[in-house]
Amino acid sequence: MGNALQEFIAGCVFVVVAVTAYVSLNTTTGAAFQFGEQSSMSSTTFPNFLAIGLGLLGGLFALGAARRLLAEGNAGREVAALLSGLTGRETVIALAIVALLLAYAFLLKKVHFALLTFVFLAAGFVLFGRRNPRAILAVAAAGAAGFYGLFVGILQLALNP
Repeated sequence: MGNALQEFIAGCVFVVVAVTAYVSLNTTTGAAFQFGEQSSMSSTTFPNFLAIGLGLLGGLFALGAARRLLAEGNAGREVAALLSGLTGRETVIALAIVALLLAYAFLLKKVHFALLTFVFLAAGFVLFGRRNPRAILAVAAAGAAGFYGLFVGILQLALNP
């Protein structure tokens, strides 16, 4: 299977994630993200910029891959090869990753950021085949502390206590 179909699917997924993040950020806060003189910085400003950037990059990625797929004229064969190449284990891992991301997004307002990030990273390492418990715990703890320090200490975002 060529890379064009995989890149197209990845670009579409990035666009969906970006739109979902943008919409959820701006509906839960009660105020839409604004540009210009009337705008002010808030805890959603940086995530909104990230969502917009991810959406633009994902769209460009998907459009470039779609252009290559159409130019090569073998999109049907690419889709057939993709579907036939999926094994049961790969499908379960992909669905587990999506479920893990959704759980992280929905639990973020209910569970402390650092604890949830630690669990998310550790579960991700297990899903991707890492088996050394000490390494998983150490890297997940360092990652959670690093992200917490980045968001709270450097970016000064107000995360849940």
